[in-house]
Amino acid sequence: SPHSTSTTATITALTAVMSSELKIADQDIPQAFLCPISMELMKNPTVNEAGQTYDYESIVEWYATGERIDPLTRKPIRNVQNLLPNHLVKSQIAEWKQKYPALKRKQMEREDFRLACELYTREHRKEKEEVGLVNSQSKEEE
Repeated sequence: SPHSTSTTATITALTAVMSSELKIADQDIPQAFLCPISMELMKNPTVNEAGQTYDYESIVEWYATGERIDPLTRKPIRNVQNLLPNHLVKSQIAEWKQKYPALKRKQMEREDFRLACELYTREHRKEKEEVGLVNSQSKEEE
């Protein structure tokens, strides 16, 4: 029926919009806030001798394995104890975390909407299959 085609087209269009928005939401955490070693949100951003920022725990573990090069730049590190807190990044993360619940809520609303579309599509498909079964059974009975 023309109704089901337009409904399917609408859902397809909405799902496309949703997935592009969800891709942005998946990247909620700014890359600069992720430790390049652990790929997790940094708790204690720390600058090493090479001028790179890592989470303190991750860079200390890296050096503890005997590594004497920077993980990103591969530059040699002379003093593994030459670590300074990155106060700027730490305050930026704190600021971002305060705004984060609102971002997360929007993401969850989009996810709920996407699931609703999926469920509607499944139900619609099931109805069409049931109608198809009824039609094929009535033809067999003739």
